[in-house]
Amino acid sequence: MEKRKLIWESKSESIAFEKAVISTAEKCNSLVELFESFQEWKRIESLEDWIQLVDSPKDYFDKILIASLDLKVTGKQPNPEILAQLYGVDRSSFLNLTAGMPVNETCEPCKKLKIHKGSTAISLSSYQQFESFMIFNSGHFVLNIETVKVKKETFKIFADTEAKIKVVTFWESLCDILNQYHDKYHINNEDKRIFCKALKLQQSEGYEGKFVVNNQLVSLEIQNMK
Repeated sequence: MEKRKLIWESKSESIAFEKAVISTAEKCNSLVELFESFQEWKRIESLEDWIQLVDSPKDYFDKILIASLDLKVTGKQPNPEILAQLYGVDRSSFLNLTAGMPVNETCEPCKKLKIHKGSTAISLSSYQQFESFMIFNSGHFVLNIETVKVKKETFKIFADTEAKIKVVTFWESLCDILNQYHDKYHINNEDKRIFCKALKLQQSEGYEGKFVVNNQLVSLEIQNMK
C-alpha cells in the first residue's frame, strides 16, 4: 500500500506564497542597490550590515556617511544633512526614495535605478516575515529553494495512514464503478448531476464529463480522522 497519497492542494495559496517570497527578495535587493548607488564607501557584505540598513535606512546611511568622512571633531555630532551637502552626497534623494517620495530630476544615481514611484523601502518586519525563505549571498538575496519547497508542502493535504488511504481508495473505487457503468450503459448528464449531488462527487468537466472524487470534501474527512 502507498505510504501517502496527495488528496488536496491549495494551489492559489502556494502560488501566492512563492510570489510573496520573490517580491520580498526583489525589494531587499532594491534597497541594497539603492544604498550602494548613493554612496561609495560601504557595500552590504553581511547580514549584520543588511539588518542595520533595513532597520533604519536613514540612520545607517548617516552612520556610514559620518564614519567614512573620518572627521576629526569632538563634542557635538556632525549634522549629516550639512555634511552631505558639503561633500556632494545626494542624501535627500536617498531618503525620499526610501520613503516613497518624489526626487529631483537632477538626481544622478536615480538615472541608473529602476524606481517604482510611491514605493517605500522594505521594512524590517516585512523582511523578517520571509527571511527563512531567502539566502543572502555576496550582497544579494536569492530564494532558499529547500525551505520554500518545505513550506509549499504545507499547502497540501495527504492521506498518510492506512485508514486514511482506505477512505480515499473507497471514493476512487466508487467513481471507477460509476464511470465503468456509464461507459457500458450510458448515464445522461441530468442523471449524472443527480448522482453527484447525492453522492457528493464532482464531474471532470464542470457539469459534464466523468465522475471524479471531490478531493476537497475527502480532505476534510481525513483531517477529522483520529
